Parts: sequence; C-alpha cells; structure tokens
Amino acid sequence: MKKILLSLLFLAPTWANAVCNSTYTLPNNEWHLISLPCTPGNNNTVADVLGDDISGTLGEDWAIFKFDATIQSYKSLASTDVVEQGRGYWVIHYNETNDSSVELDMPPSSTATGAEQSAQCSSENGCFNIPLHASQNEIQLNMLGYPYTNNHAWNTTQIVTNGSCQSPACTVNQASSDDKNILENKVSLYVANQGYITVNNSGELTPWSGFWVTTLENASEEGQPQLLIPIPTDSVIDEPSTDHPIPEIAEIDKLNILALINQARSQARSCGSSSFSAVPAVTWSNKLYKAAYEHSQDLAISNTFSHSGSGTESDWSGFALNKQSDVSDRLATYGYNWNSYGENIAAGQRTLEDAIQGWIDSPGHCQNIMSSDVTEIGMAKVINSSSNYEYYWTQVFSRQR
Repeated sequence: MKKILLSLLFLAPTWANAVCNSTYTLPNNEWHLISLPCTPGNNNTVADVLGDDISGTLGEDWAIFKFDATIQSYKSLASTDVVEQGRGYWVIHYNETNDSSVELDMPPSSTATGAEQSAQCSSENGCFNIPLHASQNEIQLNMLGYPYTNNHAWNTTQIVTNGSCQSPACTVNQASSDDKNILENKVSLYVANQGYITVNNSGELTPWSGFWVTTLENASEEGQPQLLIPIPTDSVIDEPSTDHPIPEIAEIDKLNILALINQARSQARSCGSSSFSAVPAVTWSNKLYKAAYEHSQDLAISNTFSHSGSGTESDWSGFALNKQSDVSDRLATYGYNWNSYGENIAAGQRTLEDAIQGWIDSPGHCQNIMSSDVTEIGMAKVINSSSNYEYYWTQVFSRQR
C-alpha cells in the first residue's frame, strides 16, 4: 500500500510569523522623523535595520538620534544600539557627491507588528501599547513611533492609566479634558521642508512616521500612562476571497480530530530530543479547515507533496497570485488574521488515526502538535484514486492576532 509517512521526516514543518515588508524613501541631507512599521526580531540594532541601507560611516556620513524623555534631551545612537517599535528616531544621511535618496527597509526576518489583547483595548484584534513618560505637575514631551504598515486615525487611540482611565480606557479627547488633564489630544509630525504639522481628530498616522505627544500635569499622578493604538482594521481580513466550493466537514469528523489532537496535547511527551509539558486543548476553526482543505485537494489533484502549493489551477490561492501558494497565502484567502501558524501534511494514510499517529512519531510534526503558541486547529482529508497516494491530509494550527 502506498504511503508517504517517512518522507514527512525530510520535509520541515512550517512554523513562522507573518513576514512584514515595508520601505521608506530617505532623501539626501534631510532630517526625517521615522519609526519602525514591523517587528525586527533579533535583527534590531541600528546596523541591522538601517546600516545595510545607508552607505558610509555612522557619525560621519549619517546619523540617528532618539529622544530620552526622562531627561527631555536627544541622544545619538551607535551602530550596536537597539532600535525599538513605539519610538521615534531622527535620521539623516549626507552625500556630497551624490544627491540621490536611499531606500530604507526592514530586515528580511521582520514580522508583522503584534497586538496585545486587553479589556481596555477597543479593538477585538488588540492594541499596540506604548508607555508614556510623565512627571508630577509638569508637561512632558514624548517622541514616539507609529508601529503598523496601515494608516491609523488618531482619534481612535486610547489612554490607559492606573487611575481614572483604567476601566474603561479613555479616548484621547477624554484624556485631554480639564477634569483629567492627562494627555494633549493631538500629535505633532515633522514633514521635511514644511516643519511640524498637527494631527488631531480623524487625522491619520502613517507607516514609518515618528510623532510627538505631550503628557500633562496629572499624568504622573494617574500612574503608568500608556498609549493604546488599535491594530488598523484594514490590516485584518474578515471575508474569504475565493469562490471555490468547500464541503462542510461532518461534525463527527471534527470531534474525532479534536479528541485525538487534544488527547496528545494533554500528556507530556518527547518529540525527538525536545521535551514538552502538557498544553491546553485547541479549538476548531472553520477558516483553518478551509485552508487545510484547499491544500489537501491541491496535493491530490496536482499529484504533488509539499508545503508549497502547486501553482496550478487547483492551487486556488497561488493561482490567483500567479505563484505557488504558501501557508500564509492560504490563511489570508480565508480571512484568518494570524500571529503564528504551523502546518503538517501526510499522504497515503487511510485513517485519521494513522495520519495523526504518524505526525506524533515524527519529531518536527510532533512539535507542531505540542506547541503552546497555538489555540486553534483545522484539518482536512481529500481522496483522489488516480493520484499516487490516494489519501491526502493537511493539518493547520494557528493563533489569531
């Protein structure tokens, strides 16, 4: 009987964060107030983020400064200093022989900005939290950075404190009222050749923009003021973008999948050389099921076996993009806004039990099953008797952003 269980050992399971690509044009000999629109991960030094884009010697041919709110003064950065999301940075480069701009981009390993879920955040998709500096009975400047690749309406920003803006959080207009006196309800942006401009109400913050906010006299007394920036709604895909029919999975099949996976997760186990404690149960996601079904039917029809789609008409997500799809493409197709994901595939196993046991016995795939970073699962089987292995299985784990 044809089976492809062993070949899974040679295919590394996919586990990744959302890749984030964004660029910014920095003209020659102009100061720009910028921020990081993506999370740079471990590649987060000045040299990592900017040094590969700007030629010359830092301190001679270009410069970068941050604002230290505790002393209300600027500090120049060295190439080994870390740059962070949520901060603003002044950057300039000089080239006396060439007046051309440079294109700033994020390191290749950068990922999409995450969001923290909290009761105070007005968005069900989460907020990016930025601590604010405040001083008792004083007005204090904070030079911050906008952290997303989509635009943001300033008046949807919130303020949370340990005092009157704790539950619920305050809007920026509420925080600026006379009875609270916590934060000015506007920000200042610097535009080269124009100077400072004011953004308030429904005015927008944009990717790569640094900005100034001002904490007011009561902010320190309120305790630990933070700016909450909701993840932009246009970065969240809500509706599927495919017209291909996907059959509903039988309730009994769904329950059997969950029972077997959660039974495995409920027990401590070794996945090769890695040891895992028991982890919480996952729940079913129809969006993950649809992504899994698309890939299983693509493998079955195209007679291929890979985490990449075939790039043919049966690779619905990839064909629409004129490429071979990857897992993130398929998740986007079905409106799953993810923080991280994992995918296991198998071919030739006739029963659900055989497919799942094969993954448990394979160290890399076992690690996906035992990951504490995921909360949901979808899984699908497609049969094609004319293909090499007849039975094709795809299992997708994820956690929503």
